[in-house]
Amino acid sequence: MKAENVKRSKNNRFLPVYKTWSLENFNEGYTVKHGGRFWVRLPKHHRANPSGNVLRSIAAYEAYHPGIKVTKEYNIHHKDENRLNDSEENLVMLKHGEHTRLHWKGKSRKGQNDHLKNGRDLNCEYCGKAFYRAPWETNKTNFCSRKCFHESKREVRTCPVCKTSFKIIKSSSKECCSRKCGFELKHERRMLNV
Repeated sequence: MKAENVKRSKNNRFLPVYKTWSLENFNEGYTVKHGGRFWVRLPKHHRANPSGNVLRSIAAYEAYHPGIKVTKEYNIHHKDENRLNDSEENLVMLKHGEHTRLHWKGKSRKGQNDHLKNGRDLNCEYCGKAFYRAPWETNKTNFCSRKCFHESKREVRTCPVCKTSFKIIKSSSKECCSRKCGFELKHERRMLNV
């Protein structure tokens, strides 16, 4: 927007003064890239954003039809699908649901989530159970659960002192099932070395 003239604020800075929109200055405003829509300056409008701007289609529809307010449960539909064409014959006020159905009419939702189905069917390396791996999880290990992952890191060992079997992490250097057995094993080895 171009500033019509300039005024000073309380701290002596220059502030731009913008034209407020009306039907006479129809093309005063600016477009927003992400929506491709025309926004206009109307700070006192009931649908204005914190910056004081409102969609030109809403402001134009209310100007063409005095007394009608486009509340938040309504959308303005462009008949020719051109969001910048805000002429009177091109604008229709519809409820949100009707507007969505109108734009989805004739379009199929099949295949909408196909990008989620490009994963892999795998078998767990520990228990052998079949499971599905999503495409964003391809760098993970091939186990169906954390339990199977942790169990795969363990092995069964036999205590050399009491001959009982126990589970322990494979990388552990522990030989015995308990401290008591460990002390006995150390004592036996000392006696053999003496």
